[in-house]
Amino acid sequence: MLRAIDNPLSSMLYHIIPYDEVLNVENDCRDKIKSKVKGDKMQGFLSTYTNKVDAKGRVSVPSSFRAALLHKGCDHFIAFPSFKNEVIEAYAPEKMTHIMESVETLDMFSDQQDDFKTLLFAEARTLTFDNDGRLVLPEYLRAHAGIKDEAVFVGQGSGFQIWSPKKYEEHKAEVFARLKKQKPVLRGSNES
Repeated sequence: MLRAIDNPLSSMLYHIIPYDEVLNVENDCRDKIKSKVKGDKMQGFLSTYTNKVDAKGRVSVPSSFRAALLHKGCDHFIAFPSFKNEVIEAYAPEKMTHIMESVETLDMFSDQQDDFKTLLFAEARTLTFDNDGRLVLPEYLRAHAGIKDEAVFVGQGSGFQIWSPKKYEEHKAEVFARLKKQKPVLRGSNES
């Protein structure tokens, strides 16, 4: 059934739009994206991958990371410079929304809320990968992480990080030494 969409331009344009199509645009896009994903279960962002970066800053996003994003219905992620390490932090928009909501719980106009907004949101960029899984890492993000001709994608479960190979190896050694010394124990729901 065809119905005119009510908006100020409809009388001027004299267009009749299939109403069902308008209502289903978002679902159709999500379905088309999800149809590219094999399997129903995603376990988040896992493993470590090193990919070449060309002179223009283009790099391929690992296929398992793209699949995790596509499973969430998006062909992009949000990236920002970490304020803890020289690395790029990356999250699906859904996770970034949770981070935004968390920052909003801080006292309005407090230094802490302002600092987080400045470091997280003002420097964040939406990065979209093309049909071949490539994207351009902005120069300021590459400079922050020291990325030149290779980028290391490191799965972090609910998100991932993008490192320079040298800095990642140094970081991994520090983490291993710290955990070996601390001997932490993870407590999970399957505990006896």
